[in-house]
Amino acid sequence: MDLRTQLRLARTLPLPILMGKVANVFTQLARRRRLRAWAASGSTNNRTDPSWSLRSGLVPLPTAGWCEDHRSRLFVYVQRTLRHEFDILGSGWFTSAGVEENRSSMLDADYRVLDWSYDPISGHHWPRGAWYEDYGPVSGAEIKQPLEFGRLHHLPQLSLAATLDASLRSTCAREVRDQIVDFITNNPPLYGIQWCSGIDVGIRAYNLCVAWDWLATLDAVPHDLEPLLCASLVDHAVYLMGTLEWAGGMRTSHYLANLLGVLTVGTYLVGHPMSAHWRSFAMRTLEQEIDVQFLSDGSGFEASTCYHRHTADIIEQASILMGSDASSHWMHRRAQILGVLDTLTLGEDIWPMIGDNDDGLALKLLGNEPVPYRFATLTPAPIVSDARGLDLGLMFYDRPHYRCALRCGAIGQHGKGGHAHNDQLSLTLLVGGQQIFVDPGIPSYTRSADERNRYRSVHMHNTLAPHGMEQNAWPRDGGEGLFWMMGDRARAHVLNSDERVWIGEHTGFGMPHRRTILFEDDAIHGTDAWASGDPADVLFHCHPNVEITMGTNAVWLRHGTVELELSWHDASLRIDDYEMAPRYGVKQLAQCIALQKHGPACTWTLRSFATT
Repeated sequence: MDLRTQLRLARTLPLPILMGKVANVFTQLARRRRLRAWAASGSTNNRTDPSWSLRSGLVPLPTAGWCEDHRSRLFVYVQRTLRHEFDILGSGWFTSAGVEENRSSMLDADYRVLDWSYDPISGHHWPRGAWYEDYGPVSGAEIKQPLEFGRLHHLPQLSLAATLDASLRSTCAREVRDQIVDFITNNPPLYGIQWCSGIDVGIRAYNLCVAWDWLATLDAVPHDLEPLLCASLVDHAVYLMGTLEWAGGMRTSHYLANLLGVLTVGTYLVGHPMSAHWRSFAMRTLEQEIDVQFLSDGSGFEASTCYHRHTADIIEQASILMGSDASSHWMHRRAQILGVLDTLTLGEDIWPMIGDNDDGLALKLLGNEPVPYRFATLTPAPIVSDARGLDLGLMFYDRPHYRCALRCGAIGQHGKGGHAHNDQLSLTLLVGGQQIFVDPGIPSYTRSADERNRYRSVHMHNTLAPHGMEQNAWPRDGGEGLFWMMGDRARAHVLNSDERVWIGEHTGFGMPHRRTILFEDDAIHGTDAWASGDPADVLFHCHPNVEITMGTNAVWLRHGTVELELSWHDASLRIDDYEMAPRYGVKQLAQCIALQKHGPACTWTLRSFATT
């Protein structure tokens, strides 16, 4: 990112955050010097120490009911994992095969090493053994692919399968052991792509310990694994403490995952002189963060519903490790956060899908599916008291046959907007349990800057979109600029939100765009007013399963047993194709209804919410 852009972005930040970022530059320089000195002293892999050991029995197994419901899906993934077949973030199934000359003598003879630096979609291999800060985006490749693989979500799945099927116990235990040995051998701390991002290191530490824990409760851990794993966990904690992703007060889910990793090592590791310090530091800091990264009602501050799921899952895993040491304030906030998650959950999915989604979780128990698991040993979280409005910028209207969500609020992250989209005044609609109008999601972050920016554009959301305009600008940069907005120019705000009428407005296009929605049991009436004479469309992105039938001055929409009519005035119709991303890395062809506005306002009506 060029200096001029950096200076423009600096002006968009609150002064305390800006000053903190400046001070943080010098803090990071000192930390980097210490890490360089550590690396210069020799191998960064810690030596094993016979006085170190690991606790077990800390993370409970899923309930018997959960295991019964999901057993068949779990074993499909486990059997493929045992064959070294993986499906990571929409990659489709691929076989991971690494370089055999890097093989550890500790590995079983029939074990095949894995490739920890491979993007299976592009075929790109990141170079092995480079300094961790030297990695970055490569055009056409997705760096999240190897990093997600390196979170080792599949190891707890193997351990869980070992508890459910005694015939697989030995096989799964040996696979867990061999993969840990393989990873440690081929990814020395501070070197290689698997150490370039602290969020992934923190999540990996948690998955390593959960996999160990569930095998240890069965007394199924191979005898030679514990010393090596202890030493590696020390490496993880030292790295995390030296690279905490706290940029002068600007911190996100990355920082929460850093702290989860430190808490994990400090809780599990016995005999290390820093264990107690790591645990107390992480607990103290997480107690502070739960009031920074979550708003007053418990919703996440990143302007993304899927990132709320991600951070809520981190809070849930941290709560398990804190146990009875968690404060009453922590448990109250946890209840709020999980209550918001309940409000946003439709089956196993998040609805509405507002802002970015990378399918991230701390613990995944079903392949790479983002299905958060709530441990039954903790008091169930209540639903948030006011389910109609969430502080992250969402308003819900519920009627007997439909649920409508409206987006109007801040861009999140103290104005950085790293996971926000230009979606102000966007409408999503659920009728009879079927998705009709949807947010298009995000298929990738760094593979293509053009694709990243297209999916966060106003033209991919269900709101008014003037030709060639955006609500908020973003840096023209294919690196860090992909996770910034150039300030909150739109300044969206709600003017009215009573039982029947919602009015929202933003100024991202210069002249205000005002959307007025009237809700009835059998109809939704909308008016989009924008006084400019420039061409603009009012967009409705349909779910891929919605069928559109043309009528006279109207279209009929059908999804399963649900039918409804969309009619309009002062506009003409265009239907475009687009691709929705229901999951990260996955795209499905769908259609978008565009009402081309003729005058200063376009009015439209949805009615006949019939279920056949």
